[in-house]
Parts: sequence; structure tokens; C-alpha cells
Amino acid sequence: MAVVGVQGRSPVPATAPDELPEGTIPGTWGWGSPPRRGDVDAATARTVRERRIEARLDHPALWRAGLARLSHYIPDYEYDVAHEYERDWTTDPDYGAEDVKRLDYDEDGFVSPNATRHGSLISLIVQALCDALGNRVTNEPELHFHQRIGEMLGLLTGEGKGKKQVVPDLVVLPPELAWPADLERGKQGRVLHLERGDPVPDLVAEVLSPTSEKRDFEDKMALYAALGIAEYLVVESGEPPDPFQGDPEIPPAIWLYRLESSEVYRLVADSSESFRICGTLVRLLQPEAGKMPVFQWWDENQERWRDPASDRERLGALRNSLMFLDAVLPDLSGEARNLIEAHWLAEGLPEDIANRILTAGQRPDEWRALLGIPR
Repeated sequence: MAVVGVQGRSPVPATAPDELPEGTIPGTWGWGSPPRRGDVDAATARTVRERRIEARLDHPALWRAGLARLSHYIPDYEYDVAHEYERDWTTDPDYGAEDVKRLDYDEDGFVSPNATRHGSLISLIVQALCDALGNRVTNEPELHFHQRIGEMLGLLTGEGKGKKQVVPDLVVLPPELAWPADLERGKQGRVLHLERGDPVPDLVAEVLSPTSEKRDFEDKMALYAALGIAEYLVVESGEPPDPFQGDPEIPPAIWLYRLESSEVYRLVADSSESFRICGTLVRLLQPEAGKMPVFQWWDENQERWRDPASDRERLGALRNSLMFLDAVLPDLSGEARNLIEAHWLAEGLPEDIANRILTAGQRPDEWRALLGIPR
């Protein structure tokens, strides 16, 4: 299987120094927790991470006893010595406990929050796909599978056990698992046990972070193919240039893979074009400087590209125009007003809507023609 690289990312250092440099640990930081950026230097942070893993491997009973005291402890979860599990956070991207936020180890070995752009773009894509496909799209679901699949693919914990759960950034569920549009999915609505016969998602998507390229383009791609997920979407949220660190700009990008009969994904489209996912045409627009990229879908009924932000703007303009209409034509019947609202909602507002409303106020008998409402 070909491995796709993403231009502009820096590789994670492969090794850490054997000994901690002297004088690099301020008195404000202790060994009881991973260091944050500013506590120590990068070489020390990477070494601390390795030492903490070694300690967990050397004292597994003590480590597991500590895990069992956590309020979010999940007895049948395959905890991984390579990750941290704290009271309200973890570095394990596949840990699905509720109300536990996820932090990442960055390329220098420090624990830090997920990139803001990463989470924001996931939310925007979920909203757009829910509008396009209905309430069968959810972020950060739990996908459970047979442990032998993890073992077969070499997806192992630090103790060499096969993984049996993954948490993608988002999935599109099969139509039979769609919920009513106004019903919010709780924890149980975001759990699929594929090993028990639950339906396989139609699509799974991952948004890249600086440390997830290999995992998303190799490990997860192999896993999702083995699980039989028909479409795999990978999104690069992009990063503006950092003049202080000398980091170049990373442009937003998107790749769509489809499953072939041999359980191998084939690249069918990238960010240079619009393409169909789950039968719906989508595209990723390059942003203005410093702004987020825009993920859009094509609404065949309205014959326009849509996204949550433009929909909100369109709805706001509609409400303002209706308020203006009520002020200019207060005697308009409720039936006529509902007809106007439905037409404008479906077709959009005429460009000169303010002038049209004012003219209709002077010639109320001609409101249909003046407001662009067909008979």
C-alpha cells in the first residue's frame, strides 16, 4: 500500500538522550506528571516520556491499580503503557471515556492541547455533512473490533497486545442508524461494536495533526480497509506560516480513498477538485489568509454550494428582510407571509430585496411580482 506524505511536516525525533541533562528541571515540575512546554527543554521532555513508559512496564500492577482508581476507568479497555491517563485528560487518541479531554504529545515530547484548527475543522465538517446527509454523522465515535484484527495489523499497545478500539475524528453511519434531526447523540449513540455485528460505517474521516500522519495514512488506513469501510477521508486543516519559528505555511488539503475488492484503498480524489462522498458532492475551499478552510456540499434542490457559515448568514439576511417586510406591509395576510418566507428560504433573496420591499409598500396589490413570488 502506498504511503502518502504531507509536505511541510517535521518528523518526530526518533531517539531521546540516555541521561537527563543537568540543571534542566525547574523546581516547579515533578516526576509525577509529564512536563508541559516551558517546564523543561525538548530533550528532557522526550526522555521523561520514555522513562515514564519504562516505569509503567516495570511496575504493571501499581500502574493498573492507579488506573482502577480513576472515576472514568473502563474495566475491559486495553490501556496502553505508551499513554497517560489522568483524572480528566489522556494522551490516548482511542480512549472514549466521557468527559475526558484528549491532549497530544507534540513533536518535542511535550503534552499539549489538540490544535484549535483541528477541532474546529472537525466540527465544521460534521455540521456540513449532517445538513447534507441527515443525522447519521457524528464526531469521535467509538469503533470496537476483534482484537485479532489489531494483532494481525500490528496495531499494538506498548505491552504488545492488539488494540480493539479506535476513535476516528468522525464517521458517516449507515442510513438505518440515522436519528431524528433534532435529537443529539449522546455517548451510547456514538458507539459501534463491529465485533458484535453492528453495521459498518459508510465513511470514516481523520483530520491530520502534526503527530498523526503515520497513524492516519498507514495504521488507520489499513485498519479501516480491514473493517470494510467503503470510503476514507483524510483532511489537512493547514497551518499559517510562523515567522518566529521559521515554519512554512501548510496549505489545507483533502484526500478521498475508496475501498477496492482486495481490501486496499485507492486514491480517487484530492483537494484540487470536488468529489462525491456517500453520494454527495463536496469540496474544500482554500481560505483567506489566517482563516479556516471552508468545507462545502452541493445542494441539488437549491442548486448552490452550502456550508454552515453561509447558511447562518443566509438565514440572518432572511430574518432581517422578513422583519422589514412586516414593517412595510403590516396588513399582509399570514398565508401570504408564509408563502414569501418559504420561497425566499428555498430560492434565496433577490439581490435588490430592500428596494423591492419598499416598492411593494407603495403598490401592495402587486406584492407577488415585486417580491419575486411565482403564482
